[in-house]
Amino acid sequence: MIFLRFLKPKWQHRNPKIRKHALQTLSDKMPRCHEIISSLALRDQDVDIRRIAVKRLVDMGVVDQIITSDTDEQIRDIAKDRLWQLLCGKIEPKPALASRMERIKATEDEKCLEYIAVQADAAELRQAALNKITREAFFGDIAINDPEADVRLFAVHRIQRKSTLERVKKAMKSRDKRVSAVAKERLDLIEAEQQRPQMLVQQAKQICIGLENLRHSEDWQHIELRLNQNEQEWQFVQEQWRNSGLGNWHEDLERRYQSSRDKLKQGMKAFRENKIKIQAEEMLHNPIRAQKAKIVAECEAYLPELEVENLDPEGNK
Repeated sequence: MIFLRFLKPKWQHRNPKIRKHALQTLSDKMPRCHEIISSLALRDQDVDIRRIAVKRLVDMGVVDQIITSDTDEQIRDIAKDRLWQLLCGKIEPKPALASRMERIKATEDEKCLEYIAVQADAAELRQAALNKITREAFFGDIAINDPEADVRLFAVHRIQRKSTLERVKKAMKSRDKRVSAVAKERLDLIEAEQQRPQMLVQQAKQICIGLENLRHSEDWQHIELRLNQNEQEWQFVQEQWRNSGLGNWHEDLERRYQSSRDKLKQGMKAFRENKIKIQAEEMLHNPIRAQKAKIVAECEAYLPELEVENLDPEGNK
């Protein structure tokens, strides 16, 4: 019995066939089972044994080491597939949810993220993967096919492309009315954004027409009020254009607006100058008018006396 202490376990035997058989018959319930598998996956010299061991790994840290350091390309690919399965919770014992979430948030592998977004056992993991994906068509697939309503809603909110939204809206019209409604809302927003340039140009034209029509009016107080209002409206239109990232503003509309505005301002200036001139003339003539009014008033005051002096003793003129 004492010699048994010096006997190596079969998974450490020099003969690779014996090590391979030991690995294949190793029970998951055996003590140190996963420690043995990790050791073989990392250190065994036989490629076939490492390949079998990698397919049974449950430690994501060990899988990472193999992905980055194993010399065999096929083993590295197997390790990558194993890691994806572990992240999705497809292998028992499952790694902790928090640990899987942390790794998903750290990965930049688009294919891995898409795999997780479809295959992960927890909705929050699928949603975390979706949050890092950029492919529009994939969002559409998830919005239609994911078993969880919250994930479908999350996916449809990520869609920007009109054709994808139309596909989701049509597919979910009778299956998930909330997702279909969100797709419709986003389509309406896209339509509004597409029409925004035309709408802003039309508003600018209406402002120009309004200014041009004011030139036919002689109510300069009204013209001044409308001119101030139109200037505010013009600034708002240009601000909306810039904020929408639509590029350079239309030079022809700018020239049209500036020309109409300048002509009205020139007319207002002439109106003010003429008004000041009239007021000055009135001020100049006011003393003369006042003097004339005084003389007239004095004359009118003497008329009764003159009429009395011209009467005969009988009171006749």
